[in-house]
Amino acid sequence: MALYMEEKSRNKALWDLASKDGIALGMLSVACFALKQLLSGWEGALSTVAGGAVWAVQFAGAILLLRAFMKKFAAENEDASTLDTYTLGKRICLFSSIILAVAVTAVVVYYPDNILTRQFDMMMEQYSSMMDASSKETLAGTTLADSPGVVFFSQFIYAYVYGLVLSAILSRRIPGPKSNPQ
Repeated sequence: MALYMEEKSRNKALWDLASKDGIALGMLSVACFALKQLLSGWEGALSTVAGGAVWAVQFAGAILLLRAFMKKFAAENEDASTLDTYTLGKRICLFSSIILAVAVTAVVVYYPDNILTRQFDMMMEQYSSMMDASSKETLAGTTLADSPGVVFFSQFIYAYVYGLVLSAILSRRIPGPKSNPQ
């Protein structure tokens, strides 16, 4: 019974830490998304370069921030295993993915002229020549705002799978060989 209670307490502590760290990681992603949204109104190559720079900051920032959270956890918990570190990472990414998916869905639903809608419309134009008449008729007038569930879950799944892969890669080196002798 004592082992069960200790495991339950440890699990609760992991969830608590993951929720706090997940909020921070989610806010980084939301801030970068908002910045890309603002920059999308710029004209020409400047928009592309600035958007690429923001994407690079988001990509590298997510990796570095998640790594820092996982390393801090391992440093503060000498008995942390690679599995514990991975579990923390995937829970952080769960919270972060929910936050990002909610923000993206809110932008698509409440802000009609957004970067995702413009990209969706451009894609529909490009591929409309490959569609049959029935498909064109079905999709005519369709916008992303008509499908908030699809937007939410596609963004959530994309972000969470990315986080799972990243957590798996990072946890291999955290806490390191001293804590996990083989």
